[in-house]
Order: sequence, then structure tokens, then C-alpha cells
Amino acid sequence: MAEHPHREFPSNVKFVENKNQWDDFIKYEAEFRGGKLFLEENMFTYVFYHPDDIQSLHPHEGKQIENVRLHAVKINPVNANLHPVLTSYDTDGYFNNYFIGKDPSKWASDVKIFS
Repeated sequence: MAEHPHREFPSNVKFVENKNQWDDFIKYEAEFRGGKLFLEENMFTYVFYHPDDIQSLHPHEGKQIENVRLHAVKINPVNANLHPVLTSYDTDGYFNNYFIGKDPSKWASDVKIFS
């Protein structure tokens, strides 16, 4: 694999490929403190959520909430219709599995993670 020109700038953000565990328009997902980033075909979406609400979703905390406060920002860059190609490189050598729900068609295994 060829060296990437920005390799000297390591990132703690990890990009997870979509292997049918999310909607088809999502190509990669990355988590960061306080939110997520979804890379899509011609745009990307940031989702920012309130940390107290996310913490309350875990039943071991002793409280549960019905709603999560969040904001989503969808960015469609100028000339995005030129069909940019998303290229993945620098796989981390490990993977995730998503066995959520009872529908095996929505499960995904060996989902690669990239830097």
C-alpha cells in the first residue's frame, strides 16, 4: 500500500466501514467525544449529543430517560456532485461485529476499522 501524504499526522479518530449495519447511504462512521461523524456519498453529517443524556441511557446508572438531546449538522460541500471517491487505508488490524436485533440480514461481522 502506498504511503498516504498526511500519514505524519496521526489521528485518534477511527472510521468504521458500513457493512449493512447502518442505512445504505452511510459509508463510514466515526465516534468522537460528544458525538459522531457519518461520511456519506456526497456529504457528511455531524451528530452532537448531550453527554448527560447518553450516560443516562445506561441502566446501571439507576435512571433512564425517554429523550436524548442532540443536534445534527449535514454538510454538502460545493461541487460534491463531482462524485468524490472515498478511499480507506491504514486498517487497524482489528474489526467490530454488529449482531443487533433478531434480523440476521442486519447483522455485520468483520467490519474493518481505519485510522
